[in-house]
Amino acid sequence: MRRFISNLVELIIILNDMLKKHSSIKWTVESKQEFEEIKMALTRTLVLSSPQFDRDFIIFPFASEHTIAVVLL
Repeated sequence: MRRFISNLVELIIILNDMLKKHSSIKWTVESKQEFEEIKMALTRTLVLSSPQFDRDFIIFPFASEHTIAVVLL
């Protein structure tokens, strides 16, 4: 999804922190706002498709100070 949402990693910082092993889930104004921003980003016009296994894949890794992600293209 990072290919379609350029700032996805920055959008999920607060929610990602809630998923860490010893963290508690505190639904704050900031986390609600982040969730709403993610929803809006995901509901914009996107073109996603199922993988075509007869074609080559490109692996697009991404790392920031807050997370590590990879996109299979």
